[in-house]
Amino acid sequence: MVFIAVTGEWIARTVGRFCGLFLLCTVSSHATEASADALCQNHELTVSAGPVQSRWQEHDQSGETLLTERGLLMKNGAGWRATCGQWALQLEGSRVAGHRLYKGVTNLRQPVDTISEIRTHELDAQAWHSFAQAWALGARYLWRTSDRDLKSVGSVLGYMERYKQTALAFGLQHTQDWTTHGRLKSHIWMGTGLQGHLDVTLPGMDAATLPLGRLHYWAAGVQWSGCRTGANEAGWFCEMALDYQSERSSQGATQAIYRNGDLRASVSQPATRHQSLTFKLGAHYRFN
Repeated sequence: MVFIAVTGEWIARTVGRFCGLFLLCTVSSHATEASADALCQNHELTVSAGPVQSRWQEHDQSGETLLTERGLLMKNGAGWRATCGQWALQLEGSRVAGHRLYKGVTNLRQPVDTISEIRTHELDAQAWHSFAQAWALGARYLWRTSDRDLKSVGSVLGYMERYKQTALAFGLQHTQDWTTHGRLKSHIWMGTGLQGHLDVTLPGMDAATLPLGRLHYWAAGVQWSGCRTGANEAGWFCEMALDYQSERSSQGATQAIYRNGDLRASVSQPATRHQSLTFKLGAHYRFN
């Protein structure tokens, strides 16, 4: 949302964490179905870290750009993987934090430059089913909560936004094993949002919850793992990955805004576009 040049304080509302339990149940159900063919094996624990080049834009109904944010964030993650028959399961939790440079306008159409502080937590559950020697089809469930803290500048007061979104995607993956050069995986995802909302307290206003518009995204990436011979051996392996993701969200439904219980305005979350390019270095330990 664009800055609003009014006075007041913001109070960030908290949200629940029940989606984490749902994700664990989802992965468990996939593992239960796969156990009919074979017990899960090749368990791996993973850790990773790396920079994220992030670009965020908001647009009005005519398509005009209201604001643009750019910045370099840092991502840290940890996860678990296992093979269950023809299924490859993966669960990863990650945190992204940093700052983006904000360039936009206030509600009075005055230019404003400031900084937004970003803190994002995400759970990513994936299930891949092989259908040929090197190919697999996948399903992906994402749960994400993101705090976007717009900093005050001059007479224009900042405020906090908290996004909560879930999404489902389907993907295609190719795996190439080399005897002495490790393993290379490439993948592509196409997905859509299941639900989403934004908790916000605009300066001088009561706390409000705004529905988010329909989310569509696609992602592609490559991952290499190696540093040891024998891709199926037990022990430590190093990894590096490059991932690109593009998200588009339509304008959300209009929501009433109150001050001390009195109706003051009606607002909606503008259409947004978010692009990110992530480079990660990591390691995983395989248990056989």
